[in-house]
Amino acid sequence: MVHFLRNAHDALPKNVKEECFEQLKEVYQHINAQAARKAFKDWVAQWGQKYPNFCDYVEERMEETLQYLKFPQAHHAKLKSSNPIERFNREERRRSRVIRVFPNRESCWRLVMSVAVEQHEAWQISPPWMKMSLLSKQELSLTLPIVQ
Repeated sequence: MVHFLRNAHDALPKNVKEECFEQLKEVYQHINAQAARKAFKDWVAQWGQKYPNFCDYVEERMEETLQYLKFPQAHHAKLKSSNPIERFNREERRRSRVIRVFPNRESCWRLVMSVAVEQHEAWQISPPWMKMSLLSKQELSLTLPIVQ
């Protein structure tokens, strides 16, 4: 969702960026999907005539960007963010800059996997990023496939 909003901000005509974009961001402040969809319909009603291409762009991606609303409200802020992925990528880039040129593909994979293993170990000993106890088994089965 974060990257979607950044891309949408860049696609919006400059003369209306702030007002239209601020109203679009408000759609994502709702705590349930029904309220967010209603706010989105109101947003489209206001801006659809003036900027049909931009509204179509947003509408095509609306459902996939609202997926975080299937989870408990306590998880919303963390699910909207891409910080863990970006942190992992920064660490991988930091280490690969030291090497500059990898002798072969396998050596590159070893570096990436070592960063992944270190990150996994850090996650094992740190406090949980999200409280999975908030998800009941029923809610979990509705949103994610359960592997037996």
